[in-house]
Amino acid sequence: MSIQVATVFSGIGAFEQALIDSNITHNIVFACDIDKFCKKAYLHNYKVDKFYDNIEDIKGSDYTGKVDILVGGSPCQSFSIAGKREGMEDPRGQLIHTFIKLLEDIKPKQFIFENVKGLKTFSNGEVFNWLRRKFREIGYKISTRIISSRVDLGFPQSRERIFIVGDIETRPSLSQIQSVDQSTLVDYLDRCVDDKYNIMNPKWQSWIFKSILLTKSKMAINGDYIICQTARQYASWHGHYVIVYKKNANFPYIQEAIDYITNNKIIPFFSPVDEEINPITDSILRRLTPTETLRLMGFKDANYKNICSDSQCYKQCGNSIIVPMLNAILSILQ
Repeated sequence: MSIQVATVFSGIGAFEQALIDSNITHNIVFACDIDKFCKKAYLHNYKVDKFYDNIEDIKGSDYTGKVDILVGGSPCQSFSIAGKREGMEDPRGQLIHTFIKLLEDIKPKQFIFENVKGLKTFSNGEVFNWLRRKFREIGYKISTRIISSRVDLGFPQSRERIFIVGDIETRPSLSQIQSVDQSTLVDYLDRCVDDKYNIMNPKWQSWIFKSILLTKSKMAINGDYIICQTARQYASWHGHYVIVYKKNANFPYIQEAIDYITNNKIIPFFSPVDEEINPITDSILRRLTPTETLRLMGFKDANYKNICSDSQCYKQCGNSIIVPMLNAILSILQ
């Protein structure tokens, strides 16, 4: 039996990927995203009955009784500590009202709502409590939880998100979610990538190896897990970088980089265990590729093909929900 699915703020289809991963037969009734590049990527990867460019164009009453589950993560910048936190005064924050109206009109059997964890404490919890109350008023039994992909799921991506899951008949139990993975960053990396991802510019290296940024986890190098990816990864401002083994690379490290690698005893990824190497002369520094970044959001190579530019792909990953989070939620909704 095929479940009828609808998503809004669909991005590049994290929930659709979770359905594929979970081998759940489904039909996508509609999807929606205002970003033209997300739309391009989405339509390349999924078959959908109707794609909307603007959530305001969706008439919920047209889909009453035709959707089993509605999924959406409204723009998070209004509530994120990384943004201006203008909340419901921000037009993006007001899109929560639109999601609620769609839910009320469509009345699916279940829904999943996602946002940054800052939503829970924003304005002393008033917005979060109002939101839960509205979901209950329109007939849903709900469960809420902040999920950490690294701590709760064992997935090597440092990201926390709050989820509200609702069901018409039975209250879901998000507390049942447990660790399902124990992989690390290196498990998702390619051994050979294009040289264009190498960080050879001395000014960029100087920024990457600033001790204050590394200490505050604004930057990271060769950890077990990746710090939260953002659109700025492409510009080499903040993000995770890797030092990988390459014999006799003669890579042009600046002195700050040499000092950091030496003092922190960094062993390049993929170093041969039966060979003594010099981490300075036998390595290169590079950013993650779009393919690696997608993997570290849970998008598998076999299920998703990137057709957008590097910069757009990094941005899309930064705005996406982590697929394993949705896999875990689906496991308790079956």
